[in-house]
Amino acid sequence: MEKMTGLVFFFFVCVSLHAQNSNTSEKAFINVVKEGPSTGPDFIVVKINNLNTGTSKEVCTDVTSLFFALQVETKEDDNNKITQYLLSKSATRTFDLRNPEALDRLDFNLYTLHDEKKIESLITNQNLRDSLRKLTKFGEVLSSKMDDYYDKRQDILKEISDSIKKVRPLTDEEAKRIGDLRDRYYDDYYTKPIYDRYRTVSANGEFLMKIWSEKIKRYKDEISKYEAESKRMYDKFFQQYYKMFGISFCHVAFKYGIITYFGDENPKVGFSRVL
Repeated sequence: MEKMTGLVFFFFVCVSLHAQNSNTSEKAFINVVKEGPSTGPDFIVVKINNLNTGTSKEVCTDVTSLFFALQVETKEDDNNKITQYLLSKSATRTFDLRNPEALDRLDFNLYTLHDEKKIESLITNQNLRDSLRKLTKFGEVLSSKMDDYYDKRQDILKEISDSIKKVRPLTDEEAKRIGDLRDRYYDDYYTKPIYDRYRTVSANGEFLMKIWSEKIKRYKDEISKYEAESKRMYDKFFQQYYKMFGISFCHVAFKYGIITYFGDENPKVGFSRVL
C-alpha cells in the first residue's frame, strides 16, 4: 500500500512538472514571437510535422528563420499576419510543413537534440534560472555604472579642455583628442605604441594624454572590475553550458523560460533573459 501511494505521488509530481514546463514554454513562445524577426533573433522551440515523410521533430531555431519558413510555406509576406498565426498556435507550438526550402531553413533533417535529461538536471538542480536572473540584475547595475563612467569621462575632458583654454587656445591635435576620448576605444589608441604609426605625436598631445590617464584611472579601474565580474558570471552561468551542449542547451533552456539569441556579430549565441 505504501509503495502504491508513493507511485501515485510520483505520478502527480511528474504531471505537475510537465504542466508547469508546458505553461513556461508557451509563455516563452508568445514572448519571442511578439518580439518578431530581427538581425539578432531569439531562439524558439517548435514541433514540426514533415508532411512529405510523415515524420515529426521538435527543433530549436531562431524566430527569424521560423518567420521565413512560414513565409515560404504559406506564401504570406505580411509579418503581422504570420505573428497572429503563430500566436494562435501558442498552446501546441506545432506546425505542418511541406515546402523543402521551409524545412531546410529550420534544419529539419539535420537537427538533433542531445543530452536533454542532463541539461534539465543542471537547470533544476543548480537553480540556473535564479543564477541567470542574478546575471541580468548585475547587467542592469553594470549598465548604470557604464552611464556614470561615460558622464565622468565627459566631465574630466571638459575640465582638461577648460584648463588649457585658460592659458591658450587648443591645438587641432588637442581638440581632436579631447573629442575622440569620449569613446573608450581611444584610450588605447592614444597610449599604446602599436598605434604610433597611425597618429600624430606632439609634446602637447602626449602631455594631454598623461593628464587624462592620471585623472581617469580610478574610474577606469572601477568599471573594469564590474565588467570582469559580469564576464565571470556570464561564463559561469551560461557560456560554459553552451560550449558543452551547443544548441541543445538553448533548446532545453527555452522550456524553462530561459531565452537565448543568435547574435549578428561574429556570429555568436548569447543569453538574453529569463521569463
